Amino acid sequence: MLRFGIMSTAAVALDSVVPAIQRTDIAEVRAIASESGKAEEVAHQFEIPVAYDRYEALLEDPDIDAVYIPLPNVLHAEWAIKAAKASKHVLVEKPAALSASQARDIAAACEASNVVVQEAFMYRWHPQMARMKQLITSGDIGDVTHIRSSFSVDLQRDTENIRLQQKLAGGTLYDLGCYSLHIVRELTGHEPKEVYMAGVFEDGVDIQTTGILTLEGGMQAGVFSSFNHPLSNHCMVIGTKGSIISNNVFRADIQGGQALIALHDKDGNRTEETIFGDQYGLQIEAFARTIETREDASMKRVDLVNQAMALEACRTSLETNMPVALSF
Repeated sequence: MLRFGIMSTAAVALDSVVPAIQRTDIAEVRAIASESGKAEEVAHQFEIPVAYDRYEALLEDPDIDAVYIPLPNVLHAEWAIKAAKASKHVLVEKPAALSASQARDIAAACEASNVVVQEAFMYRWHPQMARMKQLITSGDIGDVTHIRSSFSVDLQRDTENIRLQQKLAGGTLYDLGCYSLHIVRELTGHEPKEVYMAGVFEDGVDIQTTGILTLEGGMQAGVFSSFNHPLSNHCMVIGTKGSIISNNVFRADIQGGQALIALHDKDGNRTEETIFGDQYGLQIEAFARTIETREDASMKRVDLVNQAMALEACRTSLETNMPVALSF
């Protein structure tokens, strides 16, 4: 049984990850820590045995094997490294790092301590992703030429919301845009050679971003994120013989785990597939499997670093309004 410690009482932890851990038969939540005074209350609510008022105490607990880190973005790398040095496996919320340098430090700390690190892009474990990859590799849509992905929410303007605080690395690129960047990399298996981003800002925080990515092999991708629109999480893969569309690619969990994939052929015919999956539960299972087998531990470190490299380039482009070239 994989014993988790939860680092903070963030909404994503309480709404999604803690329940997912408790649904599995391979993991349990052993302890939760919060420096806001909420740990005892939450521990009682979720029947978690131990509550701490310091994150360090969580890392010092010998009965914890792994930690889940849903702290504000600016703290992810710091606490991922501390957890690794405490010999805890690390499931860290996206973005795991705000720079390639931070990401390399996380990867190095985890490798040195022989612990697993996984960036918590939960969507990738939903079965629809495997099906989309299968349709791409089978040649059903021909050669992929373009991908479009968007993720938006209608976020209330609350100055206390960490997603809107510049000092905590808030903003839509880090909160939502990182998903579209990741799915482009995930579905194509290629890294971006150049990124060009534009954005809309409020009080120094990006509330909308639009980008064009040029990938290895000449493929292009368009990515969009926003705090100004109703919930939308969309991905379209366009090929020379057809296209694949998912209109619920990142948040199938809010539709009871249901995702709908539409395949369009070159004659305009449409075929739909409904696919169900518990993406948060499957994320926990994938993490536990890597801890047990170590088969893809190195790959997960590389993915974390490459994602951070691409995200840092997007951030630089967003701030300079200039294209940024990358070399992996």
